Amino acid sequence: GAMTEQLFTSWAIEIYNGTAWTDVTSDVRQSPGPAWNRGIMDNKPDDRVGYPGYLTFTLDNSVNNTAGSAGYYSPGHTNCWSGWTSGLKVRLSFTFESVPYYKYYGQIKPDGIEIEPGIYGARTVKVTCGDFMWRAMQHELKTLTWAENQKIGDVVTSVNDNMAIHPLVESFDTGAETFPTVFDMANAKTTALSEYMKAAMSEWGYVYVKGDRTGGET
Repeated sequence: GAMTEQLFTSWAIEIYNGTAWTDVTSDVRQSPGPAWNRGIMDNKPDDRVGYPGYLTFTLDNSVNNTAGSAGYYSPGHTNCWSGWTSGLKVRLSFTFESVPYYKYYGQIKPDGIEIEPGIYGARTVKVTCGDFMWRAMQHELKTLTWAENQKIGDVVTSVNDNMAIHPLVESFDTGAETFPTVFDMANAKTTALSEYMKAAMSEWGYVYVKGDRTGGET
């Protein structure tokens, strides 16, 4: 029979404003549309760790937005959405046959709210988010204890335990290799992402974040 292409019926961007997930899709501009990346972006043999993932989108900051309020997405503005600031959690989902599939989960970067000047005032606001791998790239590891006979899952768990926020869901296959010693670094500066890379290269494994049907970060 003829093959039919199955497409998702809708997509949504939601922001957690401290109390609830709020759907802001109606205020997301179609031009330029949202752009995002996540996971391992290349297929070379040594690309084994997920890249820092970013989501960017532009919000309608004019009186035509859903709040009917100019400056609604301008932090510090009198009309500003209560609680709107950098650091908030953001997720992107695609719905297929009434089931949402979360494809991106992250938080607004510290410099991720950019008011774009316009002839009649700032009508649009550009938002940039970073995911867990972006946080891992920023996070400098401190006080990691030297350990023996660890598998890759143990290594990643120890690194994640050193960070302020774990991924929403952690899921590890059992590693093939047992590393005799890990974190054997004489007070060297290293990041969480660097340690993922060392572990992945040592056993030719993979470390990455993917979407799911629960919250968007496994």
